[in-house]
Formats: sequence, C-alpha cells, structure tokens
Amino acid sequence: MMWKSGFGEGVPRRARGRLVVLGTVLCALGLPTVALGADESPSPGDETIVLVVGRAEGVSTRDIGDALDELAVESVESVPRLGATTVTLDASDAKEAMEELGDRATFVERSVTYRALDFEPTDPLYGVQYELPQVGFPGGWVRTTGAGQKIAVLDTGVNPNEDLVDASGASIVAGYDFIDDDADPADPSPPEAGAHEHGTLVATVAAGRANGVAAVGACPGCSVMPVRVLDEAGEGSDVSIAQGIEWATDHGADVINLSLGGPSSSTLVATAIENARAEDVVVVAAAGNLNEGESGEAAMVPFYPAAYPGVLAVAATCSPTAHALVSGPCEGIADGAVAPFSHRGEDWVDVAAPGVNIATGTAGAVYFRGTSSAAPLVSGAAALLRAAHPGWSEEQVRDALIDTASPIQPEGEVAGGEIRVASAIVAEPAPGTSPGGPGGGGGGTFSSQSDLTPPGGRVLGEAMTVSGITSSSVTATDDVKVASVTLEVSGRAVGTAWAPTNGVWVVPWDSREFSDGSTGLQAVVTDSSGNSTRTDGVYLTVDNHAPEIRLVGPAFGTRVRGPFGVLSLATDAGSGVKVTLFAAGASLAGMSRAPLAGTFVPTRRNGPLVVRAFAVDNAGHVSVSNPVVVVVKRGR
Repeated sequence: MMWKSGFGEGVPRRARGRLVVLGTVLCALGLPTVALGADESPSPGDETIVLVVGRAEGVSTRDIGDALDELAVESVESVPRLGATTVTLDASDAKEAMEELGDRATFVERSVTYRALDFEPTDPLYGVQYELPQVGFPGGWVRTTGAGQKIAVLDTGVNPNEDLVDASGASIVAGYDFIDDDADPADPSPPEAGAHEHGTLVATVAAGRANGVAAVGACPGCSVMPVRVLDEAGEGSDVSIAQGIEWATDHGADVINLSLGGPSSSTLVATAIENARAEDVVVVAAAGNLNEGESGEAAMVPFYPAAYPGVLAVAATCSPTAHALVSGPCEGIADGAVAPFSHRGEDWVDVAAPGVNIATGTAGAVYFRGTSSAAPLVSGAAALLRAAHPGWSEEQVRDALIDTASPIQPEGEVAGGEIRVASAIVAEPAPGTSPGGPGGGGGGTFSSQSDLTPPGGRVLGEAMTVSGITSSSVTATDDVKVASVTLEVSGRAVGTAWAPTNGVWVVPWDSREFSDGSTGLQAVVTDSSGNSTRTDGVYLTVDNHAPEIRLVGPAFGTRVRGPFGVLSLATDAGSGVKVTLFAAGASLAGMSRAPLAGTFVPTRRNGPLVVRAFAVDNAGHVSVSNPVVVVVKRGR
C-alpha cells in the first residue's frame, strides 16, 4: 500500500527576499514586586498582606500561629519541604507580627509576585501570520514556548534551514531515513518535484524558531525529529510509515505529525499508532484534501491514518492568510469555517486549524496550503500543552484541544471545532477527573478557565483628512493581553499592528486604494486567546487629488478702465477647497469660498494685468487656474 503526502502545496510569496531583524526575544523571566523586610512598613493603602516566615529549627507552623494569636490573622499555612510558613494578616499588624515572631523565625518577608514577560517573536513575517492569533497561539506562548518537547515529522525528510536551526543547531534532533535506510533524513527531492520540501515546510509550521529570520512556528521552543518515510514523489508504503512511528516512539517523540494518508486502512500502521499511544505519544494526522472538482459526499470520506481511533484528525479552516492568496481558496468563506479543499466529518475529524500558513523552505518563504499545513499547527499546540502540563496523558492533551475548540458552523463538519490554544493550555479537567498515566487516558471533559472576555477598542481620528500612505491609531484594551489590531477601511482589511507604540496601536495603510471622499474606519481587536471585537466606526476624508479650478472673466486682451469682475469655479472630490485670487502678484481678499466665488479686481496702473486663482484643498493639494489677461487703460 502506498501513502501520499498530497495535502499541502507551496505557493511562492511575492517577496521572497530574506529579511533579518536584529532583536532579542524575551523569555519567561520574572521581576519581583517590592519586598517587605524586617524594618520596613507596608504601604498605608494595603488591607491584607502575606508574610513568608522561615521557621527556626524545631519551630512548627502551629507555633507560628500561636505566637500571632492576638493579631488579626486570616490564615497560617505551611509551605511543605521548605521549612516556611505563610501568614495572611492585616497590613497594619505586619510590624508587630515581625516583633512577636522574634527568634522563632530565620527570616520574615512579604510575599512577592513574579510574572512572565511577554514572548514577542521578532521574525519579520510574524506580522502577516494572521493564522496564529486566530487560534490563540500568542496567548499560549505567555505560558510556554514548548522547550524540551520533540515533534517527530514523518514526511519527505527535513532540510535544515535558518528558520529551523539555531546557532547551536539544537532545534533539530537525530532522525532516520526509512526510504534509503540510513541516518540522513534530509529531503533529496529536486526542485521540480511536486512534493519538494514538503516535510521541511511541515516542520517550520510546527516549530519554526523565533530567531528574527522569517516566520515563527506554532511551538518555537520545540525540537524537530525528522523521520523520512516518503520518497521524492511524496509516496511511502505502510511498512515504512509504521516503522517510522515505532522509531519516533522509541526515540522519545512527544508528538508525531503525519501530514500524509490515503483512503485505505492498514493494520500495520494502526498497530504502530496504538503502540505509540500506549507509550503516551500524541499522534496528529491531516484529514486530507479534496481533488479538484470534488465536494459533497467526497469531502466526508475518511482518510487514514487520521481516521484511526485516538489519532487527532485535523481539518483545514479559512483565515486572513488564506484570503491573501491570489488563487483565493477561501473566497466568500468566513474565517474559521472549514476550507473548501478540506475533508470533514464529525464522526472522524476531531479539530481544525488554519490551512494556509507561511512556511520556510530552502529557497525562502512560501504560502503552504492544505490539511498538511493545518496538522503541524495542531502538533505544535499539542506540544505546548505537554510542556505546560507534564503530568497529562496523551489522551488528556487530545481531549483538552477538542473540548476547548471553537465550534464550527454548520454543525457536523468537525467534532470539536477550530482549536483555541490559550484556552486549552489553561483548561482544567472537569470535577472528578484527574490526569491519567501513560496511555491510560482518563482525560474526561475539560473546561476552559482562560480569557473569555473580548477586548475593547476605539479608532482615533474622526473627521481627519488623509492622503497617500497614511496611518490610523487605535486604542485597544483587554483583561489579559491584546494580540493584534486590524484596521478596516470601507469594510476591507488594510493592515494589522502586532504591538502598540506608546500604548496606541498604529496601523499604516494606503489611502490611494480608495476613492476621494468620506469613508468609514473600523478596527478588529483580537486578544491573545483569540477573542475579537469590532470597534465602532468613525469617518474621515480621503483626498489624493488636487482640486480643479477655472477662472472666468473678460476675454484675453480686453481693455478695462476700472475694476472688473471675475468668477472662479472650483471643485474637489475630497476634502473641500479654498480659493485665493492673485492679480499683479498680490493676493486679493474676497474669494475664499468654493465651488463658486466672485469678486471685483481693482486696477491701479495702466498696462497688462494677469489674474489667476489658486485652489488649495484640506489635504494641501494646490491647483492653479487659467489666466485672465486684460489691458488697463485708465483716464482718457
């Protein structure tokens, strides 16, 4: 039996040149809040505080409580194995408590709080990886980036590139090639091959490094274990795939990604998957792509190995990244809905994820389309959960991703829905369930305790006039963290900001793509858990063209003896216009309205007199009228 990748294709980006951004990625460090020492007093505004007491030898937590019996103590609790006790009490009693403890304590400190610093990728393409905040990866990275987790990529092989290999080379661990039966799992396919670097693209979607090179993967702290089971044509037998699963399991894979499959089942592959799950390995597989022209019932046909029990089967959804493709695979389909090229079916497809992602091959960045591209997003999410919850079984990881997913409409296409990474990471088992042992499951039902509150925002700049390349500012707030702000002009997305400047999100956009005149602005604010809010609209004026102005007066060369009348007609499709009349190089008052204005031009000396009108719109564009030329002949 032959199995094909066939679920992903690389579409070259318009700009393939490599960009490098110098910067530092901040890891999960922490800084303490103010500590209260033995001779320090709490701030007057505190109501209750927590003191950490180091117990002297032979002193128990009960002894600590007894010593403070006369004070307004709320609780006294032991800190196991660290010889310490925490005391919660009124802040006003803190100093007296320290005095009462005396030689019972080796130290007394106010409990401090540590917080993780934000993880913000510096990769230059991160700003257009719209699929990542759509499913909540930035919120997940606040908790972990997956350090220590290994994702086995069973595919055409993996070619190390700058998006996969750190300076240390530690991001790719040893693998194996079951096609050539050697220890070099690189992809040898020539550039013209249809499956060229399929495995490399899968690997970068799952675990591209946050190293300022190109794009960032779903689990930037994870390692990739390359296992080559498909040949240059993207095909491999069930024997090589089963061997690859067993090898990855034996060599410490935490997650196995299978962006491959076919319509027939295989006892050998099914057995290898059961063995992997028994060793507590999460197995993720692509649900498969439809052939051109297929739809309807064909989309519901199960694909293997995705359809095997216990495998996390992944369909593809639409996203802004998919809508950015010229070929338009998701044209007319909402973000988060199942993509038209994806298989589906709630009886065998568990979750879904965006099916068009930015990936990096040897030649540069490409748009990688298909369920082959969606599956490694889910593999990366599973690895993040494993890093955040080392005690969870593979079944619990799978259940958490399914139970916290956002339902997809219409019903019946995906059992869980589109994944929500931040929600899954902070999910808790329902009461009565507990983490199971390896292969034992016991995941039960998970409930998300994550950020469920949508963010807020407001577009600034009501009634402004803009032209050319401009920018609009948005204030955005969230109870956890705002991940991105996307600006919409006349209902069309024009740009996204991924980090605030001085607290305000500034989104550049090109006003020349819109007609002159009044237009509406809104913003879509998305938080780190994938919640989004569309702000109220504001109106501004687009003006990219100079006004038109015509001056009407006496015919050329007309002789005049005294003041004569002229009339200006000015039009502007954008922001309005002001007209100024110039005669003999001096401006004349009285012509400051548009579109129609008139005045009398005084004559002060004999000879030719040239009169022009200048029109200036609110955007600063200037136009000059035709001249009116007369000959002044005063007196007899």
